[in-house]
Amino acid sequence: MTGVMGYCMKFIGPLTIAPSVALIGINLYHVINNMCSKQWGIAFFTIIMTLISGLYINDRIKLPIPAWNRSGKYKPFKLPVFTVFSILFGIVAGWLLCFFLTITNVFPNDPSVPSYWARTDAKIESVANTPWFKAPYPGQIGTPTITLAPFVGMLVAVFAGIVESVGDYYAAANICEIPPPPPSAVNRAVTIEGIGCMLAGAMGGGIGVTSYSGAIGALGLTKVACRKLIYVASIIMILCGFVPKIAAAINTMPVPVTGGIFGLALAMVTAVGLANLQYIDWGSSRNLTILGLSMLFGVMLPEYIKANPNAINTGIREIDQVAALLLSMGYFVGGMIGFILDNTVSGTPEERGIIFLSKLEHSLHDPAKISTYDIPYVTKFAEKFRISRYIPVCPQFRQSKKLKEDDDKDGVSKIEVAQTYM
Repeated sequence: MTGVMGYCMKFIGPLTIAPSVALIGINLYHVINNMCSKQWGIAFFTIIMTLISGLYINDRIKLPIPAWNRSGKYKPFKLPVFTVFSILFGIVAGWLLCFFLTITNVFPNDPSVPSYWARTDAKIESVANTPWFKAPYPGQIGTPTITLAPFVGMLVAVFAGIVESVGDYYAAANICEIPPPPPSAVNRAVTIEGIGCMLAGAMGGGIGVTSYSGAIGALGLTKVACRKLIYVASIIMILCGFVPKIAAAINTMPVPVTGGIFGLALAMVTAVGLANLQYIDWGSSRNLTILGLSMLFGVMLPEYIKANPNAINTGIREIDQVAALLLSMGYFVGGMIGFILDNTVSGTPEERGIIFLSKLEHSLHDPAKISTYDIPYVTKFAEKFRISRYIPVCPQFRQSKKLKEDDDKDGVSKIEVAQTYM
């Protein structure tokens, strides 16, 4: 809400974004490996079916969907179902194969055998033991307590999570082929994530509410990016919170099926992160050095810390925990190295790829791009008040200081031009 993150955005370029986003997928390879190794055949089958649906068939087959326009005239449209539902097709295909191999007793009944977790009934007891209804409320697991060491540790984790989230914002914008998020959108997103984490903690949630990289990968695979869809998904998630039986039933998905889909999603995240490098000068040894160091240490340091958890020993327990936590997060290590080197080693804006990030200012005359980061039903109301230009989370805050400097050059404020389209 203070606008600190928005201010920091002017120092973040492709050489910071690319390694931080790409390393999100790379550093989670052990999670994917653990899930897929339960039954590699099922994992590969799920991946192949998803690829056939989303890449090979793609939009070559479209089903006519009945629809009517606002005037009541019948106007059907063709939906590329194999593209939109590619992940769903992969999940269904993988689950059906697991179901068939389960009822034919191909998979063992011994939980100690890895392939047991490919059975569709491996987690069926959790469904029976889960209540139908449960209303979450603040303080249900006890009164919150605060101690210094966990507080500092979580504060560092939150900071690292913000770095990951910013990378996710840029990745989502890249996939959706829209301008990168302006400072006001970043400020607003980080604020909402903070409120979500606070509510999750009050309700007894064991994890923070932040951007999920797998969802960014799903955007690229399905090519579906719609706010209304997010609204529906949010309602379903809230429903699962009040009816945990539904969540338990979803959790019975065979582990290798989940691993295959998760692997595809993170592969997309990694690729999208690296795609930001198209804007830098590949002939520059400066850029290649920064990128190589960011990626190498982003993979190497977390592996070293995990293998040697007591490697950092300053004599102060809190400092040791904070340093170990930060260095165990590859996306933070790679992003921070890229951030420091990109802003301290001399280089032209064209060489660094910063010119691309400034395209947002030049797209203000495009009405479609102006409204991309607006707050539904709020922006038009907020723009009536001049104070909204000074509130970091308001869309009118869009780099207003720099835009004001351009007033004398253009003869009219770009903010005013933008508002004529809102």
